[in-house]
Amino acid sequence: MEKSSRTKNSVRNILWGLVNRIIGIIMPFFMRTLLIRLLGIQYAGLGNLFSSVLGVLSLAELGIGSALTFSMYAPAANNDIKMLSALLNFYKHCYRIIGIILLMVGLTFMPFIQFLIKGQYPSDLNLYLLYGIYLFNTVISYFMFAYKGAVLSVYQRKDVQSNIGSIWQIIQYMAQAMLLIAFRNYYIYMIVSPFISIGSNIMTAYYADKLFPQITCTGTIDSKSKAEITKKVKGMFFQKIGSVVLNSADNIVISTFLGLSVLALYNNYYMIISSLFGILAVIMNAIIPSVGNAINTKSLDENYDDFKKFNFIYIWIISWFSVCLLCLYQPFMILWLRNEELVLSDQIIFIFVAYFFIYKWMDMNYVYQEAAGLWWENRYVPLIAAMLNLLINVFLVQVIGLSGILISTIISILLVYDIGYIRIIFRFFLKRSPREYIRRQFYYAIVAVLSMIITYNICNWFDRGGYIEFFWKGILCIVIPNSIFAVFYHRLPEFKKIVYQYLKISTLKK
Repeated sequence: MEKSSRTKNSVRNILWGLVNRIIGIIMPFFMRTLLIRLLGIQYAGLGNLFSSVLGVLSLAELGIGSALTFSMYAPAANNDIKMLSALLNFYKHCYRIIGIILLMVGLTFMPFIQFLIKGQYPSDLNLYLLYGIYLFNTVISYFMFAYKGAVLSVYQRKDVQSNIGSIWQIIQYMAQAMLLIAFRNYYIYMIVSPFISIGSNIMTAYYADKLFPQITCTGTIDSKSKAEITKKVKGMFFQKIGSVVLNSADNIVISTFLGLSVLALYNNYYMIISSLFGILAVIMNAIIPSVGNAINTKSLDENYDDFKKFNFIYIWIISWFSVCLLCLYQPFMILWLRNEELVLSDQIIFIFVAYFFIYKWMDMNYVYQEAAGLWWENRYVPLIAAMLNLLINVFLVQVIGLSGILISTIISILLVYDIGYIRIIFRFFLKRSPREYIRRQFYYAIVAVLSMIITYNICNWFDRGGYIEFFWKGILCIVIPNSIFAVFYHRLPEFKKIVYQYLKISTLKK
């Protein structure tokens, strides 16, 4: 694939991915507000719990999707249609088996749901029936056309997936809002989700077939390819464990030890961070196919230059997001919730900001691990991090409450994830010392903290609350940190290369 095509596809994927993510931020935010106002905060907490439980059960997927998508990069680059069709056929059969396993495990787990809730839950709900709806919504995609999305991803047409997702999200949330207002019934509200999953799957399959009709579910892969995929799947399984513990186990621990109301409060705040995670995921997911293609077509030095450039841009973005969180997080929650009982302390806000920055600080290593398929080499890192995080999680939540959930994740990321990812990427892919990278990362972190301190203190001059003050704080959060970044970064080679590249493209367009 030509460089211009990779760039065009990446930009297109990022653009439509961001549109999809913005819809995925605004609509759920509106729905959560409606749910809390009409039914109560415990209903919101119950939804978070079930989603997390099924997130843990999704370990049955084992990372097969990522491993198979990676295996398709080389055949796609070489236009090997026969191999792509065989891989897609293998993917289809794997997903059928996964769907059956997930359904069986989910049903087996059903009797124990009530033990994951401390205190009361809405008395008008049947936990098992509701859990059954969530389970059906989770497994239905495995029996339909979820595997078709791999074709769009490999050929860098994630913009198609994003647009399909946007259409069905809008339909889902509009239907749920109308039904919730009309009936104020949580069952009716939730029954919409499976139908949306079915519609989205059908549309994805239609466009995958329309854009790439030559790739069909035919043929079989040879034993060597199957062994290579199996090895990568084993590595991905450990990655999945780490991801599940970091993202899903927290909610289960909170519900078990602190109750549904505290879980809902936590997720009111976490929803904001999750939205930012989603925006950043769009950027990462758009980059991964381009990086995967570059790994097969460019030299190691060129890939390292790309790595530094992507990392610089990404760090700038997460540093800016961190400043905005620190200054706008609490004012926004106060304006939104309008209830002091639903607002967490400023201390927890500071921990949330630290959690966000440290969680995303080394993300570019993850991007290159995904693109290079280094899951097997990195298999022990997420497993060790998951075990450490869960142990500290359960201990600290009983000692210091909600703050312990965030602190445990920060500790496991710093002590295990960051060190492990750096070692694997630089040893097995970039094949050079990571010292330059580590020094630069700490420099970026110092600049980020400095910009947070300066912007936060200036924003504190506007302490009256209200929409006008929030607006001016937003303006300050745009101007001040980005100005600080420009001052500290303008001499860096990465900054100069990006500016030069932009000016060159602008000149060519003229």
